Amino acid sequence: MVSLEKDASLQVDPAGALRKSFVSTDAALVITEMNYMTSGCTCVAVYVRDTKLYVANVGDSRAVMAYKPLLNAVESSSSSASVELPLVAKNLSRDHKPDDPIEMERIVRMGGFVCPPQEEGLSARVYLDPDFTMIGLAMGRSIGDHAVKSVGVIADPEVLEFDVDPADQFMIMASDGVWEFISSQEAVDIVSKNLQEGAPAACQALIEEAASRWRDFEGDYRDDVRHNTEQCMQPLYNVMMMMMTVWFCIIQ
Repeated sequence: MVSLEKDASLQVDPAGALRKSFVSTDAALVITEMNYMTSGCTCVAVYVRDTKLYVANVGDSRAVMAYKPLLNAVESSSSSASVELPLVAKNLSRDHKPDDPIEMERIVRMGGFVCPPQEEGLSARVYLDPDFTMIGLAMGRSIGDHAVKSVGVIADPEVLEFDVDPADQFMIMASDGVWEFISSQEAVDIVSKNLQEGAPAACQALIEEAASRWRDFEGDYRDDVRHNTEQCMQPLYNVMMMMMTVWFCIIQ
């Protein structure tokens, strides 16, 4: 069993420990009953230590921070009343789509083939053959999907570091089921508008909007949607997480 929490290197090298946990999890799939050759998942994880965020991502899950913008000196002096500016979204991770230049360069160099989106709204895909008939994975990185590991689809996460700022209000972590038809800023707007009703209501509002857009664009097909909530452990920050294809919303 892979345990990031028990990894002694987590305290001295958080980024390295996160990378090792992703890669080790991917390798451990071969001793499970999972069909690891053609099944896999995207994953985003955020490790918070003191005032640092370590964001590890594989695939097209995404972590987004909502922060409160500051008024500049001119705006502050010219306004006698308190001005509440809308929260602004800041991406904490990069989507690993196959046609992303970094992902595509590696895939092509290792003998894979990237098929561009066949129509607007669809994703580029990774294939084993130039005729685009074998596999067709819509991510450049994943945990699992070993059938395309030989052509550059890796489980090694991209790990980015950020300083926690007093202006940060909450964080959203979600799978591509949310981001398929909702932008980062739209997600922040939806959560911000509903957060006064409580974190579960804000989660539900985002889930319902995502499901509605799936119906509008894809008819009856959409990713499975469920959510859980837990009590806030850090009162200074509202952290909302929606993970994997089955979404879990966790307030920490």
